[in-house]
Order: sequence, then C-alpha cells, then structure tokens
Amino acid sequence: MRLFIAIALSEKQKKEVGVLQNRIKEYLSGVRWVRHETLHLTLRFIGETDETRLPELKKAMDETTAGESRFDFSLRASGVFPGTEKARVLWIGLGDGTSLITALTEKLNQKLTSHGFTSEKRSFRPHLTIGRLRYPLPEDAIKKFINDEISFQGSSMIVGEITLFKSILSRHGAVYHPLYRSMLQKSDF
Repeated sequence: MRLFIAIALSEKQKKEVGVLQNRIKEYLSGVRWVRHETLHLTLRFIGETDETRLPELKKAMDETTAGESRFDFSLRASGVFPGTEKARVLWIGLGDGTSLITALTEKLNQKLTSHGFTSEKRSFRPHLTIGRLRYPLPEDAIKKFINDEISFQGSSMIVGEITLFKSILSRHGAVYHPLYRSMLQKSDF
C-alpha cells in the first residue's frame, strides 16, 4: 500500500483553491492541476508499506495527537518549488497555524521513527500543492503567478484530526482513501 498522513482541507477551503486555480488557468498553461477532491496538506509521505505495519502506524499517529489541542489553520500566499527558473510545483502556503503544524509534524516524525519507520531526511516546508508543471514555463509567467497570488488569503478551519490515506495511482491520477483518523485530544474551542 502507498500511504501518507495528512490534514484534510475543509470544503470551503477546497472551493477557494478551486477559484484560485481557475484564475491562474487564464495565464498559465501546461499545468496538471490537483483535483478538488484530492486537495490535502501532507504531513508525512510514508510510501509503499506492508499492511501488517498498519497497527504501528495507527499507534504512532495516536501518540502524536495525544495531549495536543485543536487549532486553527489557514491558507495564504503562493510560491513554487524549486524556484522561479525551474519551477515544477505550484503551491499555496500557510497562514495561521504554521508553527503548530510544523511542531505536530516533527512530533509525528519522532513517533514514526520510534516505531521503526524510516526517518524523514528532508526538512518540512508546509504547503498545499495546487499544480505540477508538465514542462518549464518562462520565468516571467511564474513570477506573475507568485506576484498576483501573494495576497491570496483562504478561510480558516479548525484542525481536529490527522488522517492516514491510501493512495491508488491510476492513469486518471491518484485516488485517496482515508484508512484511519487520529483525533487531537484537547479542545481549546
């Protein structure tokens, strides 16, 4: 099974990103857009995993969320990876909740490692992927995207859980199935 752990977006946030994507489509071509129903904020990509390891994954998730409070998070601004000259990924950044999501992800990585999963080598850069470029675009087009959408401000949502997703790849794109949800235990709301 191909697995990852993420925060699912609210329907309102998905709609806001859809409006943003439609606006960008007017001047950026050659982009494979992330479909509305698959939008999520990845905390940790696990990769191919034997089904027998699911109990360990669930336990690590529950240890991560234990004692953690629910919190607000919002989407804000825009950017690309790796940079404007060779952009391959279009993304939206985070506003509220960035430091809390980063801390939660660090805790998740520690718990996964303690349960025998490979440690994450890359540093966590919280973002929401909205599109992938099929081929490099002119740098001025990429800069237009960043400059035009720097003021993007999405609505806020309360994060109350993290979700383990199974990713099934097909010729029409990936399909994600939630396998397990681990609830944040405390509520400040």
